[in-house]
Amino acid sequence: MAEIETEIDIPEYLRLLKDPETRILDANNAVVTTLHITKFHIIIALDSGILHILKHENGRDIGGEIVVKACEMGIWCVDSWEGEENEEWIVVGGTGNEDNLKVCMWDGNGRLVRITVMSLQCRPLVEKLKLQGHKSTVRVVKAPSATTVISASRDATIRIWNIQNGICEAVLEGHTKTIRCLDVHEKIAVSGSYDSEARVWDLKKRVCLHVMKGHESKIYAIATNGVKVFTGGMDKSVRVWDVITGECQAILEGFTSLVGLLELLPSSLLTADASGVIRLFANQDCKEIWKVEAHQNAVISMHCHGSKFATGGSDGKVRVWDLDNGKLLQELITSNAVWYVKWIGNSLVTLFSNDIDNTMEVIMKIWTVPS
Repeated sequence: MAEIETEIDIPEYLRLLKDPETRILDANNAVVTTLHITKFHIIIALDSGILHILKHENGRDIGGEIVVKACEMGIWCVDSWEGEENEEWIVVGGTGNEDNLKVCMWDGNGRLVRITVMSLQCRPLVEKLKLQGHKSTVRVVKAPSATTVISASRDATIRIWNIQNGICEAVLEGHTKTIRCLDVHEKIAVSGSYDSEARVWDLKKRVCLHVMKGHESKIYAIATNGVKVFTGGMDKSVRVWDVITGECQAILEGFTSLVGLLELLPSSLLTADASGVIRLFANQDCKEIWKVEAHQNAVISMHCHGSKFATGGSDGKVRVWDLDNGKLLQELITSNAVWYVKWIGNSLVTLFSNDIDNTMEVIMKIWTVPS
């Protein structure tokens, strides 16, 4: 295992362009909670319940913006399904009495429409499908198929919804506290909770297959490839579990703070903790490949693309790294707060805030690798 020094020394062709596209969002001092990107849209959610929907083409901002009040209070999660003929629909989860979960749909021309309970006919910004049943904030939503939404909530339940009729087809119970994270792989779902347990669920039979105990505190991150489950928690550890048996195969230790971000790659696992450290582990033997002190404080967001990955930290920095060796490729911005970083092909979308005349502005910059 190598501990990396953060020195910038790379060929020019690997650097992102110095002049990014910039857009300032009218956020009214709200906080960014989610960044979700589809083939045609950049979707930015705020803790005020507002969605900003922007059009893009191969990562390039092509203008146009729709602003929607999607939840009565805050939005905490967004996912999407992308079908044929440029069809997209999104599901939004958040806080607001019983109005915690909604489904929105796009038509082939990229216009926002809503689907009714009984019909998929396009009706611009008039009707909406409310998936009612959760008793508290929806923390995670997944859209694994054209007709299904899976949601997890602070009410400690997971619900499986049929969005063609708005009916909740199953309630998966067993957790005793907030479900903080959820991942879906084919016919199984895995969940992590503040009750310190992770669970494996059979989505066809709608039953719990395994209760995975071992973490000593809240679980904040979970990921699965269908063979293994990886969990990160407040107890400063990552655990590796077998999907078939539910047994813990390995404990990745050496973290000094909460492990809140996991990104599962084909042959490796990228982890980030609240101390600002990024570590890469091999999936097969769980050995550490490299470790880097990426930020002075917590890593807020990270996202991989090909042989590189980007990070945003609570120190206000956005940085791009070489995934193979953990070396720093480029530092892009310094800001008051970084909310999200996410790749669209060779373009990197960054969301951050700066304090301008005592007003917190939310700024989006899109950086592109030169062709």
